[in-house]
Amino acid sequence: MTTTTTMSTNPSATCRFNECPHPAQPGTFKCHFHRHRAMCLSPGCTNQVYARNLCTRHGGKRQCAFEGCQQHARVREFCSRHGTGQVKKLCVHDGCTKLANARQRCVRHGGGRQCRISGCGTHARSGGYCRRHSKYTSSTSSPSSPAKSTSSSSSTVSESDEVMLLEPLDMDMELLDMNWMDDGSNWIDSVDGGAKSECFDLDCAQELLGSLEELIV
Repeated sequence: MTTTTTMSTNPSATCRFNECPHPAQPGTFKCHFHRHRAMCLSPGCTNQVYARNLCTRHGGKRQCAFEGCQQHARVREFCSRHGTGQVKKLCVHDGCTKLANARQRCVRHGGGRQCRISGCGTHARSGGYCRRHSKYTSSTSSPSSPAKSTSSSSSTVSESDEVMLLEPLDMDMELLDMNWMDDGSNWIDSVDGGAKSECFDLDCAQELLGSLEELIV
């Protein structure tokens, strides 16, 4: 296959490569940029050659070997999507287009592991358990330590003792020995030469009793 090209004798002629705006050099149809580049041999194509005298559109790049893929081959015989390492196979279940995970099946059709708990049909996520049962097993497998329980009990005792100290004393005033008032009045009488002090009346006794209650509390 050959293409017929004409040399440019018009100084205002432009390069014949696809959408190139540069002027063609005298005596050729190429500009300064395309002077060492070949044109695609496909009839009517003005693209630059990529390989095998063809552009990428007309076979200059190989097509991906994956069935139904129209992309160009980049990694060996496959495109960048289907050529990452070994080409993964699809699920063998009828009508499924997902990639196989294990045992030639996707997760939905049996390619994933199930939860270890008997009767649970959920897929395993962590440590062989699903999300719901992994939380349950982690909570049951870590019992509280004796040191922790001892410290909690001691803290409870200390809190109860503190409450007892803060509570006011409930005392029966009738059980108090009030004879000290008589002794005090006798002592005052002796100091005043036998004359009973006028300040030691009922009001004064109540004030002293209130002071005693404050000291006891």
